[in-house]
Amino acid sequence: FGMIFGMARLARTPIIRIPAGIVVEFFRAVPVLIMVIFTWGLYTGLHLFDTALNPFIAVVTSLTLYNGSLIAELVRSGVLSLPKGQAEAGLSVGLTHGQTLRIVQLPQALTAMLPALIGQTVVILKDSALGYAVTYLDLLNWSKTLGSAYGNTIPAYIVAAALFITMNNLLTQLAQWEIGRA
Repeated sequence: FGMIFGMARLARTPIIRIPAGIVVEFFRAVPVLIMVIFTWGLYTGLHLFDTALNPFIAVVTSLTLYNGSLIAELVRSGVLSLPKGQAEAGLSVGLTHGQTLRIVQLPQALTAMLPALIGQTVVILKDSALGYAVTYLDLLNWSKTLGSAYGNTIPAYIVAAALFITMNNLLTQLAQWEIGRA
């Protein structure tokens, strides 16, 4: 979602660029929690999925739309931050604007954007806890349930925090390893 709409925002034709901009700006502006509740209500009302799957699919849809719109802006700003000579070089060897974007500019921009993309992945991981609003049981809710059942709420939250920290640390190390390879 983010890659497609980021590239669409860089299109020269307004018929592609303007609607992509509207979609990206809309999903960036809507709070994730409201989006989770709305998509859950929509999926439940339309009976698109099994009732047990609605909370999960609502959370995935909402996180995809919100974080995809943020990634679209990362892609757009990453490409626009490249020196103009990169685009000119692609055009001078006979590539079209779209080919230059896909073959020359985007790979360079992705390398430069990698830390921000991994940072956004960490945000997605943490935002998954917003599923509590639609009965989606994620790590945080499971720890609350488990802690309440055994009268150890604080230790359960400490374990959940340790797991979140571990996962986020692993993502950060992955980013640093990937940057070192580039």
